[in-house]
Amino acid sequence: MSALKDRLKSGEIVIGTMAVEFNTPNLPRMLQISGFEYMIVDCEHGYFDYASVAQMIAVAKGWRMPVIVRIPDTSRTCILKYMDMGASGLLVPMVSGPEDLQRVVEYAKYRPIGKRGVALNRTHAGYEVPDAEAYMRQANDETILLGQIETAEGLERVDEICAVSGIDGMLLGPNDLLQDMQGDGDTLSTEVATAHLNGAISKLGKAAHRHAICSGIISSDQTLLKTGVEHGMQLLSWSSEVRLMMAQASNGLRQLEELRHLH
Repeated sequence: MSALKDRLKSGEIVIGTMAVEFNTPNLPRMLQISGFEYMIVDCEHGYFDYASVAQMIAVAKGWRMPVIVRIPDTSRTCILKYMDMGASGLLVPMVSGPEDLQRVVEYAKYRPIGKRGVALNRTHAGYEVPDAEAYMRQANDETILLGQIETAEGLERVDEICAVSGIDGMLLGPNDLLQDMQGDGDTLSTEVATAHLNGAISKLGKAAHRHAICSGIISSDQTLLKTGVEHGMQLLSWSSEVRLMMAQASNGLRQLEELRHLH
C-alpha cells in the first residue's frame, strides 16, 4: 500500500496543494520542501500537456511525493496515459452519480477490479517487472482514486457515490457546488452560502465514514478546511502554487514600501 494510503487509513490529516499553471518538472520538489505532503495537478482547468505532467511525476517519484491528477475527462485514453506515466492516483471532477466513478475504476485498475490496459515496460512500473501478476496486484492496491462533489445532484446522491467499489475517497469542491446550488437565481448571501457549505461538508463526511473511505476538501479558505476536519475530513488541498506565489509577492512588496520613506 502507498504511504499516502497508509496515512489516510490510519486516520492522519494530509495537507497538499494544487498545481494550476506553473509548468516546471521541479515543482513537486519545491512544494514538498515547503511542507506539502501531496499535490494535485489540475488538468481539468489547467493547460498542462501530457509531457509536462509526465515530467513532474518523474521528479515527484524520485522524492516520493504523491501526485494526484485531476483529469479533464473519463475516457479510457486519458486515464490510461496518466496512470502509465506513474501518477499516484486520479481525481474525478464534477461527480454527479456513481456511473462517473465506475468508469474510472474500470480503466484505472487491473483485473479483477477493473480492465486497465497492460503495458508494463513503462515508467509506472520502473521498466522492470519480474512478476507481472504481483506488480498488477500492487498497482491496484497503491493507486488512489478520488471523486469530487461539486454539484447539487452529486451531493444528493453522495451515498450511492461513496458506495462505488474501488474508490478511496471523495473531496468537496465548494466553489462549483455553491454555483450549482444557487442556479440561475440571485447570488447567495455569505450566511446562506456558509450554511450550505457546512451542511455539505457534514453530509459528505458522514457518507464517507459510512462507506469506510476518506473525505476531504479543496479550498483556499482555511476556515472551510477547519470545518472539514471537525467533520472527520482528512485529505486537505489548500490554495495553489499561483495563489501562494502571489500572496508572498504581495506581502513582501508591502513591507518593501517602507523603504520609500528612507529615501
